[in-house]
Amino acid sequence: MLFNRYIEASKAVAEEGSSKLNSVALTCYLNTAACKLKSLEWQDAIENCTKALAIDSTNTKALYRKAQAWEGMKDYDKALVELQKAQDIAPQDKAIRMEVQKVKQKIKNEKEKERAAYAKMFA
Repeated sequence: MLFNRYIEASKAVAEEGSSKLNSVALTCYLNTAACKLKSLEWQDAIENCTKALAIDSTNTKALYRKAQAWEGMKDYDKALVELQKAQDIAPQDKAIRMEVQKVKQKIKNEKEKERAAYAKMFA
């Protein structure tokens, strides 16, 4: 894909020391991750967020989108870890707080379903 070649080329140039190109590569990875989330391509979204986090490990948008991808894969524990990292960086961010609550509720619902299933097995 042409877009991937562009990202890799800008990353190669960015490694030579241009912070401006790092910023462009970061934006490309974040936008690609957003597109992958919309098309339900969870693993690709995670990979793009990971690449964005390699450029800026404190980017809350990358952490948030990575959490959304984990949530899409129904791996709520990993989603919660990413959201907690984002919340540590930006504790005032309302969207992150709301997503944390949503994921915690999903974890709770999942545990209740497991408990009910085990109760039926051993009843």
